[in-house]
Amino acid sequence: MALAVGGPIGAGIFRTPGLVVRELPYESWAYAAWILGGGLAFLAALSVAELGARLPRAGGPYAFIREAYGPLPGFLIGWLDLLAVYGGGVALLAVAFGEFVLGPTSAQPPVLAAIAVSVIVFLALVQTAGLRTGSTLQNVVALAKVGALLGVVAICFAVGGSDAPSSPAVARTELSSPRGLRLIGAAAVALQGVFFTYHGWADVTRLAEEIREPERRLPRLLLWGTISLTAIYVAVNAAFLRVLPIERVGDSKLPAADALQAAIGGRGARVIMLVALVAIFGTLNALLMYAPRLAFAMARDGLMPRPFGLVNRGGTPWVGLWSVAGFATLLAATGTVEEIIALVTITVWAVYALMVGALLVLRRRSPAAAIAYRTPGYPWVPAAFLLFAMPFLIATVVTSPAQTAITVGVAAFGGLLYRALVRPVSPPAAGPGS
Repeated sequence: MALAVGGPIGAGIFRTPGLVVRELPYESWAYAAWILGGGLAFLAALSVAELGARLPRAGGPYAFIREAYGPLPGFLIGWLDLLAVYGGGVALLAVAFGEFVLGPTSAQPPVLAAIAVSVIVFLALVQTAGLRTGSTLQNVVALAKVGALLGVVAICFAVGGSDAPSSPAVARTELSSPRGLRLIGAAAVALQGVFFTYHGWADVTRLAEEIREPERRLPRLLLWGTISLTAIYVAVNAAFLRVLPIERVGDSKLPAADALQAAIGGRGARVIMLVALVAIFGTLNALLMYAPRLAFAMARDGLMPRPFGLVNRGGTPWVGLWSVAGFATLLAATGTVEEIIALVTITVWAVYALMVGALLVLRRRSPAAAIAYRTPGYPWVPAAFLLFAMPFLIATVVTSPAQTAITVGVAAFGGLLYRALVRPVSPPAAGPGS
């Protein structure tokens, strides 16, 4: 549960509430965005839980997509995942960690890069020691950051209210209310931030082969994880709006710091910076735990060079770990993170849509499979998620031509590598102990 809940909670929840309120300047609209994001994650989790029970293999989403659609789609998703979501994501979070350490006025590029590289190398060494060491650290950090966030919520509700406006009309004095097509565009921007903050809820499936009874435990982890995330995120937003007028939340680049400062004074900003550091540290650790398992699964299937399948005594695929860590270090040290992160949004939505669609394919292929969990309301539940996800993916592609071009270019290069170098093999049989 530490990975299912603690992994996704990173820097997003400290910044995204401001973005959401700027675009949707009513408390009810902001709450609706966060609840809708959690509801969509839960809809997807209902489907992915069955995939986890059917195919408890290392690699998670990659394994589901490869099984349903074949080795080429599996390779392309794994390629984009390793490059953008893990390599770029680790670099971005490491740089954000350095920015929080130094503060906004003292972030000298060489010092910032040194801090980012140091935290990546340190956590890679922790993961090299083995799954037990890495998961122990993750448990401690996840407990600390969830406890700290709930502490922030409790403080805001205990002492808040003095700065909050007395009526919604006052709350909206500095925020314009979008209507018509502007409202649709504003909702799309807000939801993009919300969905990105929820991202990571399915990553625990990447550790399927290292979880006891994964066919039973994975569904519980996914479902309770998304429910817990939704409750935490809604509570955090309610806490911010308890102590700050809505226009101040919308104007803030870091509403978490402003809210705690309003609640307990000047030291509040310092406290929230520490909480943010813990949260980012935990998400970095989780990403460096997941990434080598994806590379391992692809190598075992013949979609990556064999050395990526090497596992050390601690149970860590160490070649994959240090390859991702090395790539992230290069990005963080050279300041080219943003170019890679342009791939993330489209890649994430493509993975979720293909992953949920994989359930439809596998159910048709083997409808009577004996598994411990089956998606309730099938096929309406996965269809409902795709009904929301596909228009959002299309809208993201249409409104982000630069991101789309980069994504297509990287995918095309991956396709050339696949045709030239890859010789896929049959994946191992799914099931307990596979």
